[in-house]
Amino acid sequence: MSEEIESHILKRYEVIKKQGKGAYGVVYKAMDKKTKEIVALKKNFDAFQNVTDSKRTYREITLLQELNGHDNIIKLLNVIKAENEKDIYLIFEFMETDLHTVIRSNILEPIHKQFVMYQLLKALKFIHSAGIVHRDLKPSNVLINSDACIKICDFGLARSVMSLTGKDIIMTDYVATRWYRAPEVLLGSTKYNSQADMWSVGCIFGELLNGKPMFPGTSTLNQLNKILEVTGKPNKEDILSIQSELAQNMLENINNIKQKNLKTLFPKATAIELDLLGRLLQFNPNKRINVLEALEHPYVADFHEQYAESEIECEKPIKLDINDKTKYTVKEYKQKLFDDLLKRKKEVIVKSAPTRSADKIYIIQSVDRKLALEDIADARGMDMEKLLEDIEGIVSTGTKLDLNYYIRQVVDDEIVDELFDYFKNEATSDSLEEARQVLGPDYDDLEIRLVRLKFLCEVAS
Repeated sequence: MSEEIESHILKRYEVIKKQGKGAYGVVYKAMDKKTKEIVALKKNFDAFQNVTDSKRTYREITLLQELNGHDNIIKLLNVIKAENEKDIYLIFEFMETDLHTVIRSNILEPIHKQFVMYQLLKALKFIHSAGIVHRDLKPSNVLINSDACIKICDFGLARSVMSLTGKDIIMTDYVATRWYRAPEVLLGSTKYNSQADMWSVGCIFGELLNGKPMFPGTSTLNQLNKILEVTGKPNKEDILSIQSELAQNMLENINNIKQKNLKTLFPKATAIELDLLGRLLQFNPNKRINVLEALEHPYVADFHEQYAESEIECEKPIKLDINDKTKYTVKEYKQKLFDDLLKRKKEVIVKSAPTRSADKIYIIQSVDRKLALEDIADARGMDMEKLLEDIEGIVSTGTKLDLNYYIRQVVDDEIVDELFDYFKNEATSDSLEEARQVLGPDYDDLEIRLVRLKFLCEVAS
């Protein structure tokens, strides 16, 4: 597992420093050379090593793209293949650190903790409305910056609660770091829902208040004992709510549990804080506060009133094209992922045509007048990347633009001929992504895009 960043990545991104390394890859702070934006460049090792890893990779990338746009969910900016066909590069917006690190540093004031909790709930409202359960909420998966703004990340274990047929799917119990697992997950239920995330929120909240994990279990049984010391031994109704034979067998045989009062465990906490914590850490998921109820809680009331308009829901439930009832090979997962990515990029190009007719007219007229693209971009208050996307959108609708005057200025004639020949005689499609992959680092991305536009306007129908 090499941490080395390949040359075709370095052509686009300048690595600033290494941020960290985990089980699945290494993360660098980097700068996008085109946009000058600071990004997080994550190299995922052996993303398609086996079926499990392939499923995780497919799930995370697909869900992040579907959930893209919410202020409190990490934005996936780009996905790039590694040359070895094993690794994959994911480009995210950059966040300075994570909640785990911040909690350990003990720098958050009470108002910051409230704001963190509010944002976490706001993000979950969006996620849960999409029919998604994150399943791995923990402080290290909550990114945070110096303004205490948070973004949820790592959707590799997230699941849609709907299959393609709209029926409940069976979930696995082996998810999340044990310390943050809901009792129903810990006890092997296969029918849990979004309430499992709310338990994890309760664990995070307790950690925010006390500065240390609430349930640092050393085993499943030890974890369960620590939980019951807070929740108390469940009654029959609570046990049945878990919908697990294991739960019934284990819980009926547990004795000598001495319940600890939350006030004793959190002596500095306010009554409002303890109330929310208690509502989140309900053993029975049916009695546990849900995300909509939590947003109405007095603890986050000030932020809820101020930012209510930003508490959006997903327009429709998200359904993955690949569901877990069907067995797929590594090759099938990989092929499906990159087919989807290619389709999305094509859709983006089409949708990127200027929505305002004035923009479209200005660009077309300016090209007709043979203005430099840099000048057109400056006049419309956009960067070159956005202008190129808009031009690609215009061309995709069938409008022909003569860009030869500009191409001759910035691209060598020999390179124009080589690239034009590729699109005309070698390419299997007019896909920009395919061209990037085939042509590799020998050609500048701007050169490829410009000659592709020339081809589309002069040859392609």
